[in-house]
Amino acid sequence: MQKRNLKLYFIGLLLVLSVFSLPTNTLAQNKENCSNQIMTDADPNLPVAVTTDEYKEYQQITSQACSQTMIDQGLAFIEKTPKSQMCFPLYQNLVTAAIRLNDFEQAFVIGRKALASYPEHMLVMTQLATIASNQMLRGDSKYFVEGERFAHQGLELLKANKMPSGYLNVEWNSYKNNLLADVYQSLGIFALMNNCSLDAAQALTTATELNPNQPYTYFLLAKAQVQLYRDGMRNPINSFITNSKFASLNEQIVATYARVCVMTEEEKYIPLRKAIDYDIEILSKAFPNIKPYLAQSIQTIRNEANASLIKAVAQ
Repeated sequence: MQKRNLKLYFIGLLLVLSVFSLPTNTLAQNKENCSNQIMTDADPNLPVAVTTDEYKEYQQITSQACSQTMIDQGLAFIEKTPKSQMCFPLYQNLVTAAIRLNDFEQAFVIGRKALASYPEHMLVMTQLATIASNQMLRGDSKYFVEGERFAHQGLELLKANKMPSGYLNVEWNSYKNNLLADVYQSLGIFALMNNCSLDAAQALTTATELNPNQPYTYFLLAKAQVQLYRDGMRNPINSFITNSKFASLNEQIVATYARVCVMTEEEKYIPLRKAIDYDIEILSKAFPNIKPYLAQSIQTIRNEANASLIKAVAQ
């Protein structure tokens, strides 16, 4: 399959699923970001400590129900008090507000401004990488070069255990894993849409290990695995963290589809489930035994989940 045809194949199939991408990202949730920023000591690396008035204004801005109003007031605050520590968490909130508006150009304008002031703002880097990767699924590669660069930069900062200003260690550690999962998912999408299926599968496998609760990531992973199988690979794919427990790639493919099938049984996943069922129908024409193997794998996953539940209740 040529590169252009592969891109069209993924774009056509994934377009209906794009609604799942940004809302599931750690940095695009409908919640106030960095809510604990004021709770820690002032960062000596930042020019000016937070004043009570600055923090109250920050709270007022981030409590705005209208995302564009939040952006307008937030940018005015940053222009008025550029050395305030509250600018750091505020930038993340403003990018999130732009994401909620589906105004990705505005998100990048704000994000670039944030990175000019805070070159190691890994939270904003992750947001922009996520936007860029999901836009690629929609057939828009406008932000690809920047997004991929931000993903790699954010990954290096996260791997170096850099912690953003204002976070508590106990809270940051769990949040960090979700950020890493977001970054690896973005890198996986960039690779997948550029016909680099092995890089995509490794990155997406890593993302599922770091955050195993995102069905969208498993779906993308399955597509990368299938493309590798079509290209002649038969060995299972390792993540960047662990070696695969599977004996073969086809066994791994069945397990990935089984996992995403179990995770998408709720009504809200109907569009994604239709795409999964479509994939399975196409695969069954080449591999007639895939459906019984898939059913068996799904049952195994459910049995393991029930066993874990029983064990937790008994403890």
